[in-house]
Amino acid sequence: MTQIERFLQQLNRFTEKQLLSESICLLEKNFLERHLSLWSSNLPRDLKHIQSVLSFVNSLHVYTPQGPQKIQLLPWQIITLVDLFGFRTGDKGSRLFKRCFISIPRKNGKTTFSAIVTLLGLLHAPPGATLILAATSRDQARITKEYLEFIIGQTPDLDTHFKVLRKEIRNIKTGAKLIVLPGDVTFSWGYNAYLVVVDELHAFKKPGLWDSLIGSTIANPDSLVIGISTAGQDITGVYSRLRNYSELVLSKQVQDETWYTFITTKNPEVSWQDDLAIRQANPGVDHIVPFAELNLLRKQALVDSSQELAFRRYHLNEIVSDGSTFISLDQWRKQEVKEFDFEDVDLISFGVDLATTHDLAAVVVTYFDKQRTIIFVEGKAWTSARLLLESPIASQLASCRDKGELIVCEGERIDFSSIANFIASKWIPGKSVIYIDPYQSQALIHELEKQIQLSGIDVIEVNQSANVMDMYIRKTQILASQERLKHDFNRLFEICLSNTAIKENKKGKLHFVKLREKIPIDLSVALTLSLIPANENPTLSNSPLVEVWS
Repeated sequence: MTQIERFLQQLNRFTEKQLLSESICLLEKNFLERHLSLWSSNLPRDLKHIQSVLSFVNSLHVYTPQGPQKIQLLPWQIITLVDLFGFRTGDKGSRLFKRCFISIPRKNGKTTFSAIVTLLGLLHAPPGATLILAATSRDQARITKEYLEFIIGQTPDLDTHFKVLRKEIRNIKTGAKLIVLPGDVTFSWGYNAYLVVVDELHAFKKPGLWDSLIGSTIANPDSLVIGISTAGQDITGVYSRLRNYSELVLSKQVQDETWYTFITTKNPEVSWQDDLAIRQANPGVDHIVPFAELNLLRKQALVDSSQELAFRRYHLNEIVSDGSTFISLDQWRKQEVKEFDFEDVDLISFGVDLATTHDLAAVVVTYFDKQRTIIFVEGKAWTSARLLLESPIASQLASCRDKGELIVCEGERIDFSSIANFIASKWIPGKSVIYIDPYQSQALIHELEKQIQLSGIDVIEVNQSANVMDMYIRKTQILASQERLKHDFNRLFEICLSNTAIKENKKGKLHFVKLREKIPIDLSVALTLSLIPANENPTLSNSPLVEVWS
């Protein structure tokens, strides 16, 4: 048995022991189980290359608070290196894993791992190859390149392999070059890349960056693209898209042998306030970052809600919205239920936000009992086939369509008869009311009149000026904070909520704004309208801010 074979046996035995620990989160358990499955399979492996990789990495000297020191790899880093560089598609085929997504909290070895992989790629890249390390900004690109220079300068004999130039780092023998790019999509087209590493994916604002970088590697059969990041707050961004897919791969809901992923966070049933949450989410706790330091940050978060969001995002790797959003995803998800008792329903309120050729048309249905207590909230939206194709989140909207959350109408306009059919299917005469955006309301009312008998008090038009909406926005936020908005899972609702921010006008009145211009918020508006009966029951006589249709 060779030295590398003995090492792999030890690594696998260590992995088996780790699986028994309660401080390993479910996603990390899935990762470790996949590692063991890989090494018990008949997949072709390159043991000599693994030995070369580990030998090179173990020679590196990196920055520590005590000064430059020889690298000490964390278990997740060793396992990831062994798996990424150990498997091929055939005896002399290309690498098995083409894409890799890593998401862990801050101070758990992300930056060091990015540097390791980049220098490894530069060492083994074919002659003349191009490697790309994508940073979030020009300043971050400069800092990243300086860190690579630091490793090269502090590691004995490494300067015989690499030459540091002003804009790039070169492999002296092969001419392969590493360039560090700021996160601007316009700079990433035109490259034929052997390796791409994207650092802090959650901070990239250009939606096309990932796709353009993937495109730069297509012509290279042995290419590798790695995205690495802490959690972000935008669930419509590239980070969340890749994390959702990665979690499906880890849970075996999607079979993708070419996709490699490592994610840590706390388990859902564990409170963020518990010690176990810190240990489950942070694979480097007590190795890189002391538990005491994380505990101090948690104590501060316990008395400051803004600190809570930052702590959970950066140190527990949870996707949580910040305080500028209308309703945080964390608040919304806490109120998710599977079903409700329809027999208690005394009022059905429809909030309707219409559109014809832009955005979505949305309907939120809220069910109330006799005390006007909210029993359940559900939503549905409509768009046109053209708008679906043109949307920057077309793939996510298509997924919502497949789940029945979004109706896609043929052609270029939204079909109001389809919206009317949905409302009519829920309508109970004498127990239903519609709160509607005046824009295009008459067209929908005309469709509804074909199916149900409407009276003047059945439809109330609500002007969406800040003066009107301020009261309803504030009261909707209170209902959310009181956890009174029971609902089932709806991905489209989460997309809209995560993109909905609130802003004060010059008079201090709140109104809705979009965090990203081309991402919808329509279900958030419709939700606010549908909740009016929980706040008050406006009529023409008691509220000049709304107008009863007649």
